[in-house]
Amino acid sequence: MKVYWLNLIRSIVSYIPVLGILLIIMSFPFGYNVFERIGHYMLGIGFVLDYVLNKRWLDWYWSRSKLAYIAMLLIYILMPLWQIWDPTPPTNYFIRLMERYMMFLAIGIIGILGFSDKLRLKYIGYAMLLTSCVMFFVNLYLYLSKYGIANFNVEVFNHIRAIHINSHMVVNLYVNAALIIGAYLFKNNTNIWARVLLAITMLIAAGYVLLSVGRVGYVTLLLIVFIYAIYTIWQYRRFRWVIVSFLIVVLPALFLRHNRLGVEEVLRDPRFAVWDYSVRMIKKHPILGYGLSTLSVEYVDGMYEDEKAYNYFVKPVMSQPSFAALKKTMITHHPHNALLMMYLSFGIIGLMLLLFLCTAIALIPTPNLKIYVWLFLLALFVQMQFEPLGDHIQPQFIAILLLCFQKESSHYKSEDSYFNDTPISFFGIFGNSQCSNSQYNKE
Repeated sequence: MKVYWLNLIRSIVSYIPVLGILLIIMSFPFGYNVFERIGHYMLGIGFVLDYVLNKRWLDWYWSRSKLAYIAMLLIYILMPLWQIWDPTPPTNYFIRLMERYMMFLAIGIIGILGFSDKLRLKYIGYAMLLTSCVMFFVNLYLYLSKYGIANFNVEVFNHIRAIHINSHMVVNLYVNAALIIGAYLFKNNTNIWARVLLAITMLIAAGYVLLSVGRVGYVTLLLIVFIYAIYTIWQYRRFRWVIVSFLIVVLPALFLRHNRLGVEEVLRDPRFAVWDYSVRMIKKHPILGYGLSTLSVEYVDGMYEDEKAYNYFVKPVMSQPSFAALKKTMITHHPHNALLMMYLSFGIIGLMLLLFLCTAIALIPTPNLKIYVWLFLLALFVQMQFEPLGDHIQPQFIAILLLCFQKESSHYKSEDSYFNDTPISFFGIFGNSQCSNSQYNKE
Protein backbone atom coordinates (compact mmCIF):
# COMPACT_ATOMS: atom_id res chain seq x y z
CA MET A 1 0.00 0.00 0.00
CA LYS A 2 2.86 2.36 0.83
CA VAL A 3 4.45 1.68 -2.55
CA TYR A 4 1.11 2.33 -4.29
CA TRP A 5 0.71 5.77 -2.69
CA LEU A 6 4.33 6.67 -3.37
CA ASN A 7 3.95 5.78 -7.06
CA LEU A 8 0.68 7.73 -7.21
CA ILE A 9 2.36 10.82 -5.76
CA ARG A 10 5.25 10.48 -8.21
CA SER A 11 2.81 10.19 -11.11
CA ILE A 12 0.84 13.26 -10.02
CA VAL A 13 4.03 15.29 -9.53
CA SER A 14 5.26 14.36 -13.01
CA TYR A 15 2.18 16.09 -14.50
CA ILE A 16 2.69 19.40 -12.64
CA PRO A 17 5.36 20.83 -15.01
CA VAL A 18 3.31 19.61 -17.98
CA LEU A 19 0.28 21.52 -16.69
CA GLY A 20 2.54 24.53 -16.24
CA ILE A 21 3.58 24.37 -19.89
CA LEU A 22 -0.06 24.03 -20.98
CA LEU A 23 -1.01 27.08 -18.93
CA ILE A 24 1.85 29.11 -20.42
CA ILE A 25 1.11 28.08 -24.00
CA MET A 26 -2.63 28.80 -23.69
CA SER A 27 -2.18 32.22 -22.05
CA PHE A 28 0.79 33.25 -24.20
CA PRO A 29 -1.10 35.05 -27.04
CA PHE A 30 -2.88 37.34 -24.56
CA GLY A 31 0.33 38.98 -23.32
CA TYR A 32 2.00 38.49 -19.97
CA ASN A 33 -0.76 37.79 -17.45
CA VAL A 34 -1.46 36.10 -14.13
CA PHE A 35 -2.13 32.71 -15.73
CA GLU A 36 1.19 32.76 -17.54
CA ARG A 37 2.90 33.71 -14.28
CA ILE A 38 1.23 30.76 -12.51
CA GLY A 39 2.36 28.52 -15.36
CA HIS A 40 5.96 29.65 -14.86
CA TYR A 41 5.80 28.77 -11.17
CA MET A 42 4.21 25.39 -11.91
CA LEU A 43 6.86 24.63 -14.51
CA GLY A 44 9.78 25.60 -12.26
CA ILE A 45 8.59 24.05 -9.00
CA GLY A 46 7.06 21.04 -10.74
CA PHE A 47 10.26 20.31 -12.65
CA VAL A 48 12.35 20.28 -9.45
CA LEU A 49 9.85 18.06 -7.61
CA ASP A 50 9.52 15.68 -10.55
CA TYR A 51 13.29 15.51 -11.08
CA VAL A 52 13.94 14.64 -7.43
CA LEU A 53 10.99 12.32 -6.66
CA ASN A 54 11.21 10.41 -9.96
CA LYS A 55 15.05 10.41 -9.98
CA ARG A 56 15.28 11.65 -13.55
CA TRP A 57 19.08 11.76 -13.37
CA LEU A 58 19.10 7.95 -13.51
CA ASP A 59 17.67 8.15 -17.02
CA TRP A 60 19.90 10.95 -18.23
CA TYR A 61 21.21 10.52 -21.75
CA TRP A 62 22.91 12.58 -24.39
CA SER A 63 21.65 12.88 -27.94
CA ARG A 64 22.26 15.30 -30.77
CA SER A 65 18.77 16.69 -30.35
CA LYS A 66 19.99 18.40 -27.16
CA LEU A 67 22.30 20.65 -29.17
CA ALA A 68 19.34 23.03 -29.52
CA TYR A 69 19.25 23.47 -25.73
CA ILE A 70 22.95 24.30 -25.70
CA ALA A 71 22.34 26.88 -28.42
CA MET A 72 19.60 28.52 -26.31
CA LEU A 73 21.85 28.62 -23.25
CA LEU A 74 24.70 30.18 -25.22
CA ILE A 75 22.42 32.86 -26.68
CA TYR A 76 21.23 33.78 -23.20
CA ILE A 77 24.77 33.82 -21.78
CA LEU A 78 25.84 36.23 -24.54
CA MET A 79 23.76 39.04 -23.04
CA PRO A 80 25.42 39.41 -19.62
CA LEU A 81 28.79 38.40 -21.10
CA TRP A 82 28.75 41.26 -23.64
CA GLN A 83 27.57 43.64 -20.93
CA ILE A 84 30.88 43.12 -19.08
CA TRP A 85 32.78 45.23 -21.62
CA ASP A 86 29.83 47.30 -22.83
CA PRO A 87 30.74 50.94 -21.98
CA THR A 88 27.05 51.81 -21.51
CA PRO A 89 25.51 50.85 -18.13
CA PRO A 90 22.63 48.34 -18.33
CA THR A 91 19.65 50.02 -19.95
CA ASN A 92 15.95 49.25 -19.53
CA TYR A 93 15.99 47.51 -22.89
CA PHE A 94 18.87 45.26 -21.79
CA ILE A 95 16.94 44.30 -18.63
CA ARG A 96 13.77 43.78 -20.68
CA LEU A 97 15.47 41.35 -23.06
CA MET A 98 17.16 39.50 -20.20
CA GLU A 99 13.67 38.85 -18.85
CA ARG A 100 12.22 37.98 -22.25
CA TYR A 101 15.02 35.46 -22.93
CA MET A 102 14.81 33.91 -19.45
CA MET A 103 12.94 30.91 -20.84
CA PHE A 104 15.94 30.13 -23.07
CA LEU A 105 17.89 29.67 -19.85
CA ALA A 106 15.15 27.69 -18.08
CA ILE A 107 14.20 25.37 -20.95
CA GLY A 108 17.86 25.02 -21.91
CA ILE A 109 18.67 23.60 -18.46
CA ILE A 110 15.45 21.56 -18.28
CA GLY A 111 15.98 20.09 -21.74
CA ILE A 112 19.55 19.01 -21.05
CA LEU A 113 18.76 17.52 -17.63
CA GLY A 114 15.61 15.73 -18.80
CA PHE A 115 11.93 16.63 -18.59
CA SER A 116 8.87 14.69 -17.44
CA ASP A 117 7.96 11.77 -19.70
CA LYS A 118 4.29 12.78 -19.44
CA LEU A 119 4.64 15.63 -21.94
CA ARG A 120 2.95 14.87 -25.27
CA LEU A 121 2.74 17.02 -28.37
CA LYS A 122 -0.99 16.23 -28.66
CA TYR A 123 -1.65 18.09 -25.39
CA ILE A 124 0.07 21.18 -26.80
CA GLY A 125 -1.61 20.84 -30.20
CA TYR A 126 -5.14 20.59 -28.81
CA ALA A 127 -4.45 23.43 -26.35
CA MET A 128 -3.15 25.72 -29.09
CA LEU A 129 -6.00 24.97 -31.49
CA LEU A 130 -8.53 25.55 -28.70
CA THR A 131 -6.83 28.85 -27.83
CA SER A 132 -6.82 29.87 -31.50
CA CYS A 133 -10.58 29.27 -31.73
CA VAL A 134 -11.18 31.11 -28.46
CA MET A 135 -9.24 34.12 -29.79
CA PHE A 136 -11.32 34.12 -32.98
CA PHE A 137 -14.68 33.88 -31.21
CA VAL A 138 -13.73 36.47 -28.57
CA ASN A 139 -12.56 38.79 -31.36
CA LEU A 140 -15.78 38.17 -33.29
CA TYR A 141 -18.00 38.67 -30.23
CA LEU A 142 -16.33 41.99 -29.36
CA TYR A 143 -16.79 43.17 -32.94
CA LEU A 144 -20.42 42.06 -33.30
CA SER A 145 -21.43 43.39 -29.90
CA LYS A 146 -20.33 46.87 -30.95
CA TYR A 147 -20.78 47.05 -34.75
CA GLY A 148 -23.17 44.25 -35.69
CA ILE A 149 -22.97 41.89 -38.66
CA ALA A 150 -23.86 44.35 -41.44
CA ASN A 151 -20.97 45.69 -43.53
CA PHE A 152 -18.27 43.62 -41.86
CA ASN A 153 -15.05 45.67 -41.70
CA VAL A 154 -11.81 43.65 -41.60
CA GLU A 155 -9.74 46.65 -40.51
CA VAL A 156 -11.94 47.26 -37.46
CA PHE A 157 -11.99 43.54 -36.69
CA ASN A 158 -8.18 43.54 -36.62
CA HIS A 159 -8.06 46.74 -34.58
CA ILE A 160 -10.17 45.07 -31.89
CA ARG A 161 -7.81 42.08 -31.91
CA ALA A 162 -4.81 44.38 -31.45
CA ILE A 163 -6.43 46.11 -28.45
CA HIS A 164 -7.92 43.12 -26.62
CA ILE A 165 -5.70 40.17 -27.64
CA ASN A 166 -2.34 40.92 -29.25
CA SER A 167 -0.63 42.11 -32.42
CA HIS A 168 -1.19 40.26 -35.69
CA MET A 169 2.48 39.15 -35.68
CA VAL A 170 2.09 37.33 -32.35
CA VAL A 171 -1.35 35.87 -33.11
CA ASN A 172 -0.54 34.72 -36.65
CA LEU A 173 2.71 32.94 -35.69
CA TYR A 174 0.88 31.22 -32.83
CA VAL A 175 -2.03 30.11 -35.02
CA ASN A 176 0.24 28.93 -37.84
CA ALA A 177 2.21 26.83 -35.35
CA ALA A 178 -1.08 25.43 -34.02
CA LEU A 179 -2.10 24.46 -37.55
CA ILE A 180 1.20 22.67 -38.16
CA ILE A 181 0.83 20.61 -34.98
CA GLY A 182 -2.84 20.08 -35.84
CA ALA A 183 -1.83 18.58 -39.20
CA TYR A 184 0.49 16.17 -37.36
CA LEU A 185 -2.31 15.14 -34.98
CA PHE A 186 -4.78 14.74 -37.86
CA LYS A 187 -2.44 12.45 -39.76
CA ASN A 188 -1.67 10.27 -36.74
CA ASN A 189 -5.19 10.07 -35.28
CA THR A 190 -7.37 7.11 -36.28
CA ASN A 191 -10.49 8.27 -34.41
CA ILE A 192 -12.94 9.69 -36.94
CA TRP A 193 -14.60 12.09 -34.47
CA ALA A 194 -11.25 13.41 -33.29
CA ARG A 195 -10.33 14.04 -36.93
CA VAL A 196 -13.61 15.88 -37.55
CA LEU A 197 -13.00 18.04 -34.47
CA LEU A 198 -9.43 18.74 -35.59
CA ALA A 199 -10.61 19.67 -39.09
CA ILE A 200 -13.21 22.11 -37.76
CA THR A 201 -10.82 23.83 -35.34
CA MET A 202 -8.11 24.03 -38.00
CA LEU A 203 -10.51 25.62 -40.50
CA ILE A 204 -11.53 28.23 -37.91
CA ALA A 205 -7.88 28.91 -37.03
CA ALA A 206 -6.87 29.20 -40.70
CA GLY A 207 -9.77 31.57 -41.33
CA TYR A 208 -8.56 33.76 -38.47
CA VAL A 209 -5.17 34.17 -40.17
CA LEU A 210 -6.77 34.84 -43.56
CA LEU A 211 -8.83 37.65 -41.98
CA SER A 212 -5.68 39.25 -40.59
CA VAL A 213 -4.17 42.45 -41.94
CA GLY A 214 -0.75 40.87 -41.34
CA ARG A 215 1.01 39.98 -44.57
CA VAL A 216 3.73 37.83 -43.02
CA GLY A 217 1.37 35.41 -41.28
CA TYR A 218 -0.92 35.35 -44.32
CA VAL A 219 1.85 34.43 -46.77
CA THR A 220 3.36 31.98 -44.27
CA LEU A 221 0.03 30.15 -44.01
CA LEU A 222 -0.16 29.81 -47.79
CA LEU A 223 3.42 28.51 -47.90
CA ILE A 224 2.67 25.97 -45.17
CA VAL A 225 -0.48 24.74 -46.97
CA PHE A 226 1.29 24.55 -50.34
CA ILE A 227 4.40 22.73 -49.06
CA TYR A 228 2.42 20.32 -46.90
CA ALA A 229 0.06 19.56 -49.78
CA ILE A 230 2.98 18.82 -52.10
CA TYR A 231 4.61 16.67 -49.42
CA THR A 232 1.42 14.69 -48.76
CA ILE A 233 0.63 14.23 -52.43
CA TRP A 234 4.19 13.13 -53.17
CA GLN A 235 4.17 10.72 -50.26
CA TYR A 236 0.91 9.01 -51.18
CA ARG A 237 1.10 9.61 -54.97
CA ARG A 238 -2.63 10.05 -55.48
CA PHE A 239 -3.98 12.48 -58.09
CA ARG A 240 -0.65 14.22 -57.83
CA TRP A 241 -0.62 16.41 -60.90
CA VAL A 242 -4.34 17.30 -60.76
CA ILE A 243 -4.11 18.55 -57.17
CA VAL A 244 -0.79 20.30 -57.75
CA SER A 245 -2.23 22.14 -60.76
CA PHE A 246 -5.25 23.16 -58.67
CA LEU A 247 -3.02 24.47 -55.88
CA ILE A 248 -0.83 26.38 -58.31
CA VAL A 249 -3.94 28.21 -59.56
CA VAL A 250 -5.71 28.76 -56.24
CA LEU A 251 -2.82 29.86 -54.02
CA PRO A 252 -1.67 32.79 -56.20
CA ALA A 253 -5.30 33.94 -56.30
CA LEU A 254 -5.46 33.89 -52.50
CA PHE A 255 -2.08 35.61 -52.38
CA LEU A 256 -3.18 38.49 -54.61
CA ARG A 257 -6.44 38.97 -52.68
CA HIS A 258 -4.72 40.46 -49.62
CA ASN A 259 -5.06 44.25 -49.87
CA ARG A 260 -1.57 44.85 -48.37
CA LEU A 261 0.27 42.60 -50.84
CA GLY A 262 0.14 44.89 -53.83
CA VAL A 263 3.49 45.85 -55.35
CA GLU A 264 3.18 49.52 -54.40
CA GLU A 265 2.09 48.67 -50.85
CA VAL A 266 5.06 46.34 -50.37
CA LEU A 267 7.58 48.81 -51.81
CA ARG A 268 6.32 51.52 -49.43
CA ASP A 269 7.07 49.35 -46.39
CA PRO A 270 9.23 51.41 -43.98
CA ARG A 271 11.18 48.27 -43.07
CA PHE A 272 13.31 48.75 -46.18
CA ALA A 273 14.68 51.98 -44.72
CA VAL A 274 15.23 50.29 -41.34
CA TRP A 275 17.10 47.35 -42.90
CA ASP A 276 19.30 49.71 -44.91
CA TYR A 277 20.07 51.70 -41.76
CA SER A 278 20.81 48.50 -39.81
CA VAL A 279 23.28 47.25 -42.41
CA ARG A 280 25.11 50.58 -42.29
CA MET A 281 25.24 50.32 -38.49
CA ILE A 282 26.68 46.80 -38.74
CA LYS A 283 29.50 48.04 -40.98
CA LYS A 284 30.73 50.23 -38.11
CA HIS A 285 31.16 47.24 -35.75
CA PRO A 286 31.16 44.15 -38.00
CA ILE A 287 32.95 41.72 -35.67
CA LEU A 288 31.65 41.98 -32.09
CA GLY A 289 28.60 44.20 -32.53
CA TYR A 290 27.54 46.86 -30.03
CA GLY A 291 26.21 44.99 -26.99
CA LEU A 292 22.55 45.42 -26.06
CA SER A 293 22.92 48.49 -23.84
CA THR A 294 25.03 50.53 -26.25
CA LEU A 295 22.88 49.41 -29.17
CA SER A 296 19.67 50.49 -27.47
CA VAL A 297 21.09 54.03 -27.19
CA GLU A 298 23.11 54.47 -30.40
CA TYR A 299 20.67 52.71 -32.69
CA VAL A 300 17.68 54.80 -31.62
CA ASP A 301 19.58 58.11 -31.52
CA GLY A 302 21.07 57.36 -34.92
CA MET A 303 17.64 56.82 -36.41
CA TYR A 304 16.66 60.40 -35.62
CA GLU A 305 19.90 61.65 -37.18
CA ASP A 306 19.78 59.47 -40.30
CA GLU A 307 17.76 61.23 -42.96
CA LYS A 308 16.46 58.11 -44.74
CA ALA A 309 15.56 56.22 -41.56
CA TYR A 310 13.88 59.27 -40.06
CA ASN A 311 11.81 60.21 -43.13
CA TYR A 312 10.70 56.70 -44.07
CA PHE A 313 10.31 55.09 -40.63
CA VAL A 314 10.52 57.35 -37.59
CA LYS A 315 8.35 60.18 -38.90
CA PRO A 316 5.43 58.13 -40.30
CA VAL A 317 5.44 55.49 -37.55
CA MET A 318 5.81 57.86 -34.60
CA SER A 319 3.00 60.03 -35.93
CA GLN A 320 0.58 57.24 -35.00
CA PRO A 321 -1.04 57.86 -31.57
CA SER A 322 -0.51 54.23 -30.44
CA PHE A 323 3.27 54.67 -30.70
CA ALA A 324 3.54 58.10 -29.10
CA ALA A 325 4.38 56.71 -25.63
CA LEU A 326 7.20 54.59 -27.11
CA LYS A 327 9.11 57.48 -28.67
CA LYS A 328 12.90 57.01 -28.74
CA THR A 329 12.83 53.46 -27.31
CA MET A 330 14.07 50.31 -28.98
CA ILE A 331 10.73 48.64 -28.37
CA THR A 332 9.61 50.29 -31.62
CA HIS A 333 12.94 51.48 -33.06
CA HIS A 334 14.49 48.08 -33.75
CA PRO A 335 15.89 46.41 -36.91
CA HIS A 336 12.67 44.47 -37.67
CA ASN A 337 14.82 41.44 -38.41
CA ALA A 338 16.06 38.81 -35.94
CA LEU A 339 19.29 38.10 -37.85
CA LEU A 340 20.19 41.80 -38.08
CA MET A 341 19.33 42.27 -34.40
CA MET A 342 21.62 39.44 -33.29
CA TYR A 343 24.42 40.71 -35.55
CA LEU A 344 24.07 44.26 -34.25
CA SER A 345 23.98 43.10 -30.63
CA PHE A 346 26.66 40.40 -30.57
CA GLY A 347 28.41 40.50 -33.92
CA ILE A 348 29.27 37.41 -35.93
CA ILE A 349 29.06 35.19 -32.84
CA GLY A 350 25.44 36.17 -32.17
CA LEU A 351 24.42 35.61 -35.79
CA MET A 352 26.12 32.19 -35.90
CA LEU A 353 24.48 31.10 -32.64
CA LEU A 354 21.02 32.01 -33.92
CA LEU A 355 21.64 30.03 -37.13
CA PHE A 356 23.06 27.20 -35.02
CA LEU A 357 19.83 27.15 -32.98
CA CYS A 358 17.71 26.87 -36.14
CA THR A 359 19.95 24.10 -37.49
CA ALA A 360 19.86 22.23 -34.16
CA ILE A 361 16.04 22.38 -34.10
CA ALA A 362 16.03 20.87 -37.60
CA LEU A 363 18.05 17.91 -36.27
CA ILE A 364 15.52 17.06 -33.56
CA PRO A 365 12.74 15.11 -35.24
CA THR A 366 12.47 11.47 -36.11
CA PRO A 367 11.19 10.87 -39.67
CA ASN A 368 7.53 10.82 -38.61
CA LEU A 369 7.83 14.36 -37.20
CA LYS A 370 10.38 15.84 -39.59
CA ILE A 371 8.08 17.70 -42.01
CA TYR A 372 6.16 19.33 -39.14
CA VAL A 373 9.25 20.61 -37.34
CA TRP A 374 10.60 21.93 -40.61
CA LEU A 375 7.33 23.70 -41.35
CA PHE A 376 7.50 25.31 -37.92
CA LEU A 377 11.07 26.39 -38.68
CA LEU A 378 9.85 27.84 -41.98
CA ALA A 379 7.15 29.86 -40.19
CA LEU A 380 9.66 31.00 -37.58
CA PHE A 381 12.37 31.87 -40.10
CA VAL A 382 9.98 33.85 -42.30
CA GLN A 383 8.84 35.90 -39.31
CA MET A 384 12.46 36.40 -38.23
CA GLN A 385 12.97 38.42 -41.41
CA PHE A 386 10.49 41.01 -40.14
CA GLU A 387 10.75 40.97 -36.33
CA PRO A 388 13.54 40.44 -33.76
CA LEU A 389 13.46 37.88 -30.97
CA GLY A 390 12.11 39.31 -27.76
CA ASP A 391 9.58 41.50 -29.53
CA HIS A 392 6.73 39.84 -31.46
CA ILE A 393 8.68 36.55 -31.57
CA GLN A 394 8.86 35.44 -27.96
CA PRO A 395 11.83 33.23 -26.98
CA GLN A 396 9.61 31.29 -24.56
CA PHE A 397 7.31 30.27 -27.44
CA ILE A 398 10.27 28.85 -29.37
CA ALA A 399 11.72 27.18 -26.26
CA ILE A 400 8.47 25.46 -25.25
CA LEU A 401 7.70 24.15 -28.73
CA LEU A 402 11.31 22.98 -29.05
CA LEU A 403 10.91 21.00 -25.81
CA CYS A 404 7.61 19.52 -27.02
CA PHE A 405 9.04 18.47 -30.39
CA GLN A 406 12.09 16.93 -28.71
CA LYS A 407 10.00 15.00 -26.18
CA GLU A 408 7.64 13.79 -28.92
CA SER A 409 10.61 12.54 -30.95
CA SER A 410 12.00 10.78 -27.87
CA HIS A 411 8.88 8.61 -27.74
CA TYR A 412 9.94 6.98 -30.99
CA LYS A 413 13.02 4.95 -31.72
CA SER A 414 13.89 4.79 -35.40
CA GLU A 415 16.94 2.93 -36.67
CA ASP A 416 16.70 4.67 -40.04
CA SER A 417 16.74 8.16 -38.47
CA TYR A 418 18.89 10.34 -40.67
CA PHE A 419 20.87 11.73 -37.75
CA ASN A 420 21.13 8.45 -35.78
CA ASP A 421 20.01 10.08 -32.55
CA THR A 422 20.96 7.15 -30.32
CA PRO A 423 20.77 8.01 -26.61
CA ILE A 424 23.83 7.51 -24.41
CA SER A 425 23.02 6.83 -20.77
CA PHE A 426 24.96 8.82 -18.21
CA PHE A 427 25.54 5.62 -16.23
CA GLY A 428 26.38 3.61 -19.34
CA ILE A 429 28.98 5.84 -20.98
CA PHE A 430 31.90 3.71 -19.82
CA GLY A 431 30.10 0.40 -20.12
CA ASN A 432 27.79 -1.48 -22.40
CA SER A 433 24.59 -0.58 -20.59
CA GLN A 434 21.62 1.01 -22.32
CA CYS A 435 19.64 4.03 -21.23
CA SER A 436 17.20 2.99 -18.57
CA ASN A 437 14.40 5.20 -19.91
CA SER A 438 11.59 2.90 -20.96
CA GLN A 439 11.05 4.33 -24.42
CA TYR A 440 14.57 3.30 -25.40
CA ASN A 441 14.45 -0.26 -24.05
CA LYS A 442 12.37 -1.64 -26.88
CA GLU A 443 14.59 -4.14 -28.65
